[in-house]
Amino acid sequence: MKITKSELKQMIKEELQQTIAQEQQLDEAPILPLIMSALKNPAVQKMLMDMLMPMIEKAMASNDK
Repeated sequence: MKITKSELKQMIKEELQQTIAQEQQLDEAPILPLIMSALKNPAVQKMLMDMLMPMIEKAMASNDK
């Protein structure tokens, strides 16, 4: 089966549109409520503080120079 250049372009365009549509559906997933719920967990809060505080302190120390 032979396809023309314009048919190939159309097929590629349709595949790209489908891929973009699927990614948009994933982006619209209800992840924000899950994140907000996790942030209320004291263990998650401690983990974030343990990770972020050294970075914040380092940034503040470099600004003081």
